[in-house]
Amino acid sequence: MAGTLCWLAAWVYVAVRMITLVIGAVFIIRDNPEIINERGRMPLLLGSWWSLIHGILMAAVTIWHTGREDKVLHEELPGYAEYAL
Repeated sequence: MAGTLCWLAAWVYVAVRMITLVIGAVFIIRDNPEIINERGRMPLLLGSWWSLIHGILMAAVTIWHTGREDKVLHEELPGYAEYAL
């Protein structure tokens, strides 16, 4: 049935996923620690005006898209208005 969730299965998934992520991170740090420094460096555009403009633009697009999505859900999905209170 749509909209239902088996909490036990969800927690098992989260536990397995987190364990694999932690094990992967431990192996990367142990075998290749310089990759953390390489990937952790700030990209070229961070700290520039272009990144500020991009961030503002992406925030505006996200807010606009969320508003449109909420409007469509209110209009076309029965019971959404009560759910969204």
